[in-house]
Amino acid sequence: MDRSIISTNIGMLSVLLIFMSFLAFMYFTKKNMDNIENKIYKIMIIGALLEIITGLIARIIQINGPVDAPIITFLLRIKEFAFLIFYFYIVVYKIVIMKSRKKDFLEKYNKNKKKVFIVFSVIMIISFLLCLFLPMKLTISEIENIYETDVCPAMLFFGLLFLFLTITYAIVTLLSIGKIEKKKIIPFLVIDICYFVLSFDSIFSNYITATLQRVLVVFIMYHTIENPDMKLVNEMELAKNQAEKSNNAKSDFLSSMSHELRTPLNAIVGLSQMIEEESNQEEVKNDAKDIVVASENLLELVNGILDINKLEANEVERVEKNYNPIQMLNELENMIKIRIGDKPIELRTNYQDNIPNTLYGDKDNIKRIVSNLLTNAVKYTESGYIDFIVESTNTKDKCNLKIVVKDTGRGISEDRIPDLFTKFNRLESDKDSDISGTGLGLAITKSLVDLLGGKIQVESKLGEGTTFTVTLTQIIVNEEIL
Repeated sequence: MDRSIISTNIGMLSVLLIFMSFLAFMYFTKKNMDNIENKIYKIMIIGALLEIITGLIARIIQINGPVDAPIITFLLRIKEFAFLIFYFYIVVYKIVIMKSRKKDFLEKYNKNKKKVFIVFSVIMIISFLLCLFLPMKLTISEIENIYETDVCPAMLFFGLLFLFLTITYAIVTLLSIGKIEKKKIIPFLVIDICYFVLSFDSIFSNYITATLQRVLVVFIMYHTIENPDMKLVNEMELAKNQAEKSNNAKSDFLSSMSHELRTPLNAIVGLSQMIEEESNQEEVKNDAKDIVVASENLLELVNGILDINKLEANEVERVEKNYNPIQMLNELENMIKIRIGDKPIELRTNYQDNIPNTLYGDKDNIKRIVSNLLTNAVKYTESGYIDFIVESTNTKDKCNLKIVVKDTGRGISEDRIPDLFTKFNRLESDKDSDISGTGLGLAITKSLVDLLGGKIQVESKLGEGTTFTVTLTQIIVNEEIL
């Protein structure tokens, strides 16, 4: 046994340990992105450190004591386990990088995160136990290496698993062509070359060189793939904070402006109505009527801005209480009849008989939702009918309300349906018409439905009408305990 070679290897491993420790310190102490790739990279760093430490301790014991000491065998088993960890997770890393470009990758991962953790834990535990307990016969080579003279279970296990990982990595590398971001292609190409070089080196040469190359792979990954530009991240965070401050300032301004405008607008509406009712001159009455209509439209805009501002700031809360749904529906029916006025529109109502007498829920916001839908139907229907249908599916203590508002108005084309719930968005046909509106009503309605945990659906055909369907779950109140 040549002790000078062992001393050289101890020196090399010591340098590698210092280098890897410094790299690990820099990586673990800086702010990193919380993603799957970083988690895998952390395990690779730990595996590389564990391999270097166990190899170094084994060499130190070997130069100062008996070469066949049980502790040396134990350390070499741990080293081989760390070696397998590195190769296993670099394959997993490559797969994650390749798959992460798919839109649903994170969703699938988060959904199956526990299963993935269990599978990987089982693989690691079984591998560790096999590395620890499989028979291993060790002797000293002509130079200094500890190696196995005959094929034994431990050697067979290491060899077959390593071969499997190498083949898997090669397949993944071929499949990843064209599926990796351009900025990561060159680093991965270097890593691929190192991977296959150190694979052959691990089998046919001194493992010290292979350890050096594994450290090189970790180093390359640190400075190319796994070291995101935190300055850019911080700048993005700063920009995000500034945008939030600007948004808050905008919300405060809109809220203040809306409150200030409502008072004079209400006065204008009230005074105009008085003039319309009390004046004997037809021209004055018509002018007053126009002022009332314009003021009401402007008031609707102000109220809409205030409502959407509150919804965006999460200031609208669910206020739940007991209420009579039939009474609420009758109130909405009377309100919309007034809104229809002289229009040749028939309001057809159909309330299912099994609607409970008392429900527990957010009555006020439900009224706002249905009122917006009915008002929208009246606005875009010149003649025909509006169906106001309410159905109820009851379980033991819950009532699933299905509210349908169907009109025979102008309707819209199917490709424009997604635009209905966009703020301040009016369809081109509306812009060219005499119908007033802000495009806020349906956006508010959608936000309120989401707030109450319900769903809203739209069906429409251009020139044939539109159907809105809202489903909400309410709690049935047992009137016997009221």
